[in-house]
Amino acid sequence: MRWVLVFGAICCCVTCQTLVPDEEEAAIVSSVDAVLGRSATLPCDIDPGIREDRVYMVLWYRDTHTKPIYSFDVRGRPFNKAIHWSDPMVFGPRAYFVTVSKPAALTLDGVTLNDEGIYRCRVDFRTTPTRNFAINLTVIVPPHQVLVYDNSGRDIVGIVGPLEEGADLVLTCEVRGGRPTPTVSWFMNERLVEGDVEAIGDTLMVNRLAVKAVRREHLNSTYKCQASNTKLMMPAEKTVRLELLLRPLSVVIPYKPRQMVAKQDYTIQCQVTGSRPKATVTWTRDNRDFRRGKFLEEGNETVVISSVTFSPEPEDDGTFLKCLGDNPKLPGFSQEDSFKLNVVSCGEIFTSNGYSHGPDVRQHFKQTSVEKETDRRLFADVYWENRNE
Repeated sequence: MRWVLVFGAICCCVTCQTLVPDEEEAAIVSSVDAVLGRSATLPCDIDPGIREDRVYMVLWYRDTHTKPIYSFDVRGRPFNKAIHWSDPMVFGPRAYFVTVSKPAALTLDGVTLNDEGIYRCRVDFRTTPTRNFAINLTVIVPPHQVLVYDNSGRDIVGIVGPLEEGADLVLTCEVRGGRPTPTVSWFMNERLVEGDVEAIGDTLMVNRLAVKAVRREHLNSTYKCQASNTKLMMPAEKTVRLELLLRPLSVVIPYKPRQMVAKQDYTIQCQVTGSRPKATVTWTRDNRDFRRGKFLEEGNETVVISSVTFSPEPEDDGTFLKCLGDNPKLPGFSQEDSFKLNVVSCGEIFTSNGYSHGPDVRQHFKQTSVEKETDRRLFADVYWENRNE
């Protein structure tokens, strides 16, 4: 009888030893990523799968440690009265086992780099065999700095430029830090564009974007550098807007009167379009500054309407009134429009009626230029007045 008992004890011991490797091999392994400084969720399914069964104990281990670092004890008490214990030397109050989620999970706040590793969740049931889960926790370190430089190496904040139309645009994005190595991308107006990517050492990624001969339509385009190494948080990014210097496209005097009556008021308008920044408008008469009359200017950054109200003098006849539009930042690229002034005067003409016995006839002549609204033609009305002396 003694030998039988000893043999039985030896068999139980061997069985227990061989069960441990089997449980480890049968463990369900999953991977979990967590962002440095944020929360991690380590899943552990505690559902026995049998209605009559219930969980007794949940134990959490780290790596190859044999002592648990967290326990959830339901033995001898209702499930909602379970006792939570967290090793103060490992997680302390940062960890809490949440059972309302499906599956249940150990939530870890304020993740640090030291938290990275393999964790094992062991679930003991009343009748169901013990269940093990292995979780490989990886801590993601997001990039900590995104910088954008222009052609001259100047750090850009908000606006790049202004560049002259036709110039080349070169933007360099530097991303520092991040584990794993972040992906650095350029977006133009929210559309992905290709740049030249280079890794410098282990902690610096560079992406250079070159845009040849920027055009007028590139004005106010946005260029965004984006760095990302996880889907758990929004990418780190920096956006700049392109400012351009644009030459005037056109200068137009819409209405050029064919005739003007001396001493009468006329308003002449000039429209300058396409300049950025706002164009400066200059009026000249025979290439000399024209400052006579009242000047008014209105418009916006790309369209300027300048008006001059003046009374022509007889000596203005035959001269040229010119409107010039300039970009104050791009001298030498002005546009212009002009017309010749045809100035007439109101005069008195004395003639005879051709009869030797008749009275003299005083004839007054008056000519007025009128703009006809329907077809904008000019016509003259001649008024005659006969007065008998």
